[in-house]
Amino acid sequence: MNFSYLKDLELPKGLYEACREAELFAKSFPAVSISSARRAGEFTVKLVYATLISNLDIYSKSAYEMLTELSFSGQIPESSWFDSAHMVRMSGNRASHQGAGMVQDALEILKALHYEVGYSLKLLHIANEYPAFDNRLVPETAGEPIPKSEIELELETNYLNALRSVGSIMSASTASRPQATKSKDSGANSKAALNSVAQFLHKQKPNWTVLVSAIKGTIAVTLPSGKSIIITVKSGCPSLGKRINGVLEILPGVSYVLYAPNFSPNQSFVEQLYVFSKDAFLAMWKKLGLIRTKVSKATSMRLRKELGPDTIISTEIYADMISVQSFSNSGKKTKLLAAELEKVPLLIKDGLSIIEKAEQ
Repeated sequence: MNFSYLKDLELPKGLYEACREAELFAKSFPAVSISSARRAGEFTVKLVYATLISNLDIYSKSAYEMLTELSFSGQIPESSWFDSAHMVRMSGNRASHQGAGMVQDALEILKALHYEVGYSLKLLHIANEYPAFDNRLVPETAGEPIPKSEIELELETNYLNALRSVGSIMSASTASRPQATKSKDSGANSKAALNSVAQFLHKQKPNWTVLVSAIKGTIAVTLPSGKSIIITVKSGCPSLGKRINGVLEILPGVSYVLYAPNFSPNQSFVEQLYVFSKDAFLAMWKKLGLIRTKVSKATSMRLRKELGPDTIISTEIYADMISVQSFSNSGKKTKLLAAELEKVPLLIKDGLSIIEKAEQ
């Protein structure tokens, strides 16, 4: 069956069972299948929202409201995920008619659910991969005469806290230290660099508690004194912040930034990262004149719907993101950045001493 891979994952209570029932009864009891798919899909939205946005309002907001906020947040790049999630969410309407077409509806919704769940678990680093949907794996008959259409779905606080705090439940002691494979940073490089730094810190400072949040792109360090600091890894022309509840927050919560203009395949990640305090990092980009604000695509689309397609979306009024301006196409700016980085210690040399000052 298409959802069998879920059995090997650590999941919230009931999610596998609901997905299994959606597949098991798609051809024999399509109404039950659609009902289970909708419950599993809405629960998946709740899981993603609670992890990426907040776990405080998951029981007071509808799936539609949570999907809307997730869309505006810009944290999920694939619009197809939203399409699938909305399709599954609205699937109850499809269960209102009877006949042979209802089986086809159940199969279409099942495929959408498979993508919604698989992509979500990969996004949250609960699963590394998920198999492609294969319609041939859907059973012709259930083999179980009584559907359990009211399977209990439960998002436990302990599970959610663990997921929010360490992303893939990966500690620094198990993170790998791969080499970069491209001179230009990618999402894969960023995650690998984050884990490589965490492993380095864990090895150099075994009395520190080091936890990786791949979702947030941060490393949370708890010092022996009980003090906590947040470290992030950046490269290229990174995003610096976004507008939340009307306030443009820049690197919220971050204490230290580890930065490389690009990653060379000839060195490990930790050999290429310069160590900044948050204030020093922002001051460097301000000095170079490379900080810029912009209006995100999601906000621009929303404003054009609300205000009309001909509306001029002013950056000064509507900017909801702040980032480093591209410098790679300017020899002058690249040289100026290189000159600034010469003044900053590398992590493997004197950079660790900057972070160690937090203990004092």
